[in-house]
Amino acid sequence: MIVVSYENWHSGPREIKPGESQKKRYISDAIRLRIFKRDGYQCKNCGINKNLTIDHIYPISLGGTSEDKNLQTLCMSCNSSKGANV
Repeated sequence: MIVVSYENWHSGPREIKPGESQKKRYISDAIRLRIFKRDGYQCKNCGINKNLTIDHIYPISLGGTSEDKNLQTLCMSCNSSKGANV
Protein backbone atom coordinates (compact mmCIF):
# COMPACT_ATOMS: atom_id res chain seq x y z
CA MET A 1 0.00 0.00 0.00
CA ILE A 2 1.34 3.41 -0.96
CA VAL A 3 0.54 5.10 2.37
CA VAL A 4 2.44 2.41 4.32
CA SER A 5 5.35 2.59 1.87
CA TYR A 6 5.44 6.36 2.21
CA GLU A 7 5.37 6.20 6.00
CA ASN A 8 8.16 3.59 6.02
CA TRP A 9 10.25 5.67 3.62
CA HIS A 10 9.65 8.95 5.43
CA SER A 11 11.53 9.17 8.71
CA GLY A 12 8.77 11.18 10.39
CA PRO A 13 7.60 14.76 10.65
CA ARG A 14 10.12 17.43 9.78
CA GLU A 15 10.85 20.07 12.38
CA ILE A 16 10.30 23.67 11.34
CA LYS A 17 13.42 25.70 12.07
CA PRO A 18 13.10 28.99 13.97
CA GLY A 19 12.37 31.77 11.50
CA GLU A 20 11.31 29.36 8.73
CA SER A 21 7.91 30.17 7.29
CA GLN A 22 5.49 27.25 7.24
CA LYS A 23 3.61 29.07 4.46
CA LYS A 24 6.60 28.92 2.14
CA ARG A 25 8.13 25.44 2.02
CA TYR A 26 6.92 23.02 4.67
CA ILE A 27 4.33 20.46 3.57
CA SER A 28 3.12 18.35 6.50
CA ASP A 29 2.53 14.61 6.22
CA ALA A 30 -1.20 15.23 6.57
CA ILE A 31 -1.22 17.64 3.60
CA ARG A 32 1.05 15.34 1.58
CA LEU A 33 -1.25 12.35 2.10
CA ARG A 34 -4.36 14.47 1.38
CA ILE A 35 -2.87 15.56 -1.98
CA PHE A 36 -1.85 11.96 -2.83
CA LYS A 37 -5.40 10.80 -2.06
CA ARG A 38 -7.00 13.65 -4.03
CA ASP A 39 -4.83 12.81 -7.05
CA GLY A 40 -5.57 9.07 -6.83
CA TYR A 41 -2.05 8.11 -5.67
CA GLN A 42 -0.65 8.59 -9.17
CA CYS A 43 1.45 11.11 -11.07
CA LYS A 44 -0.74 13.82 -12.65
CA ASN A 45 1.62 13.92 -15.63
CA CYS A 46 2.38 10.29 -16.57
CA GLY A 47 0.01 8.27 -14.36
CA ILE A 48 2.67 6.11 -12.65
CA ASN A 49 2.10 5.26 -8.97
CA LYS A 50 5.70 4.85 -7.74
CA ASN A 51 8.23 7.34 -6.36
CA LEU A 52 5.57 9.98 -5.81
CA THR A 53 6.38 13.51 -4.69
CA ILE A 54 4.43 16.69 -4.07
CA ASP A 55 5.01 19.47 -6.60
CA HIS A 56 4.19 23.15 -6.41
CA ILE A 57 2.31 23.99 -9.64
CA TYR A 58 3.33 27.62 -9.32
CA PRO A 59 6.84 27.48 -7.80
CA ILE A 60 7.64 28.98 -4.39
CA SER A 61 10.54 30.82 -6.07
CA LEU A 62 8.01 32.64 -8.26
CA GLY A 63 5.63 33.50 -5.43
CA GLY A 64 3.58 30.28 -5.21
CA THR A 65 2.22 28.98 -1.92
CA SER A 66 1.81 25.57 -0.30
CA GLU A 67 -1.99 25.68 -0.44
CA ASP A 68 -3.77 22.56 -1.70
CA LYS A 69 -4.83 24.26 -4.93
CA ASN A 70 -1.15 24.90 -5.79
CA LEU A 71 0.02 21.33 -5.05
CA GLN A 72 -0.06 18.25 -7.24
CA THR A 73 1.25 14.69 -7.18
CA LEU A 74 4.13 14.02 -9.56
CA CYS A 75 6.58 11.12 -9.76
CA MET A 76 10.24 11.96 -9.10
CA SER A 77 11.05 11.80 -12.81
CA CYS A 78 8.30 14.22 -13.88
CA ASN A 79 8.99 16.55 -10.95
CA SER A 80 12.72 16.64 -11.74
CA SER A 81 12.14 17.34 -15.41
CA LYS A 82 9.65 20.13 -14.62
CA GLY A 83 12.12 22.10 -12.52
CA ALA A 84 10.89 25.57 -11.53
CA ASN A 85 8.67 25.93 -14.59
CA VAL A 86 4.98 26.79 -14.34
